[in-house]
Amino acid sequence: QNPTPASSNEDSVSSRRTSRASRTNPFPNAPRPRSSRRHHNASTRAERQMQRLGHRDNERKATERDMQHAIAASNRMVRDEQDAEYYNSLRQDREKEEQKKAAKQREEEEAQIQQILAQSAKEEAARRREKALESLPQEPAAGTSGITTIALKLPRFCKKPRVQRRFPASLDTAEGIYSWVETLEELQGKSWQLVLPVGHKVVHRSDNLKDVGLSPRGLVVVEVNDDEDDDNKA
Repeated sequence: QNPTPASSNEDSVSSRRTSRASRTNPFPNAPRPRSSRRHHNASTRAERQMQRLGHRDNERKATERDMQHAIAASNRMVRDEQDAEYYNSLRQDREKEEQKKAAKQREEEEAQIQQILAQSAKEEAARRREKALESLPQEPAAGTSGITTIALKLPRFCKKPRVQRRFPASLDTAEGIYSWVETLEELQGKSWQLVLPVGHKVVHRSDNLKDVGLSPRGLVVVEVNDDEDDDNKA
């Protein structure tokens, strides 16, 4: 047998394709019906509408995500601010507590110092009073010749406004009067001075009693420090 030419085979394949197409569409060259075009256009519009809806849905979801992120960030900021305020309040409370403790400690230390100073002053006053009692001359009996009688006008906080004492004739200076004042309990620990009621002249320890007008009889005013006097009056 002779081989079949290539052109014959191609014609056979083409005829078979044409035959199948004729069976599927008997009018292949006829124009497409209008209903088919409308169906195609409607399908295209539906696809576009679906695409637009999908795009809008994506935008909505993106907007929701952005809003959620913004809300979360705002909540974190609020929590951070609240935490900062809380820790700042704790820090201020600790500082106030430390300041109170420090102030209380200073007050206690100051009170201890004042107590020590007061005790020291009290002991010093007791020593001075004991020494004054030792140096104070014995009071002579009433009617003894040559005696000097001294009256003291005391500060207002004292129980007695005035006291009086006799001194022997051998006493010629105000040293004995100072010793007498130093023995008075109510004046212990006080800062005072002796002055004359007239002219407000200060009487010193070494002053002669006759020279300052205190012999044979005289009046001396005991003046304490103004602040101490005010404290005792209050």
